[in-house]
Amino acid sequence: MAVPLDRIQSRTCSGERPVTERHEQLLQAIAGNDAFRVGALLSEDPGLVRARDSQGRTPILFALYLGHEPLAHLIRERAPKPTLFEAAALGEKELVETLLEGSPDLANAMAKDGFCPLALAVYFGRTEVAELLLKAGASPDTPSNHEFKVRPIHSAAAHRNPEVSLDLVRLLLEWKAEPNVAQAGGWTPLHQAAAQGRLETASLLLAHGASPNAKTDDGRTPLEMARLKKHADVEGLLSGEGE
Repeated sequence: MAVPLDRIQSRTCSGERPVTERHEQLLQAIAGNDAFRVGALLSEDPGLVRARDSQGRTPILFALYLGHEPLAHLIRERAPKPTLFEAAALGEKELVETLLEGSPDLANAMAKDGFCPLALAVYFGRTEVAELLLKAGASPDTPSNHEFKVRPIHSAAAHRNPEVSLDLVRLLLEWKAEPNVAQAGGWTPLHQAAAQGRLETASLLLAHGASPNAKTDDGRTPLEMARLKKHADVEGLLSGEGE
């Protein structure tokens, strides 16, 4: 199972308080999706757009993680030089391409919050940017640099939009992503597809060698997840594969 957003947030928002009171006010305004207050704070202190929280996230990334995409774009208007991580998360393909032209090694760089550019592009459903990063040399199997060990294919299988999820999983598999990797808790991409009832994704994973017999740390297989969640079509698919 992909790590829920609230667990990622609880980790990345923990630690020491922001360095300045105004920075803390900005984070609170972003958390409250208060576009007026965010705009006012950035007008008063434009440098806040580059401030980082205790885990290294900029206001743009913080807003995106909280699901406030319009607010993230508002902040982006105040950021003359977004980082590659911000550009990948926002889906700015042309900017990502420009940044990689100057420093191709950045395709496999790691952000301070533990994710590489490809992971961010996949997590936020930026398929075109993900493909660009793969073509630029990004590894399809880089795990997050923290205890959750989330790989891009885990995020792809868990994306809330089924069509985007399928496209991302297909893309990563085409670039030889390992289908049986397990994240924290032993969840594989097939576990996630089964739990969400994603028949096409499950079939695609199986076709690329995903194991229907893989077990989570508590002993559950993808078949058991499909049965538990009452996804009869996926259960039927996995029952046939498991025989």
